[in-house]
Amino acid sequence: MKYKIEDNIPIPSITKKHRNNALFNALSSLEVGQSFVIPIPDGTTEVHKIRNNLNYTKSKLPKDIKFATREIDLGIRVWRTQ
Repeated sequence: MKYKIEDNIPIPSITKKHRNNALFNALSSLEVGQSFVIPIPDGTTEVHKIRNNLNYTKSKLPKDIKFATREIDLGIRVWRTQ
């Protein structure tokens, strides 16, 4: 395969998607003792993708904020513990 070399193509600015992300907003607004459920659609076998997204989003928050997660019938419940 050959690639076309181009000149003077501007580099787009970096967007921080997690700042507008509903999951990021939910995690950052939780108080200690509060929780919410991330629903898992019926038939979904890729729970690991949901957990990966959750862990990535948690990594963008301050390190002193701690969460616990458990898989339940409805999905994944997230609690703020610290």
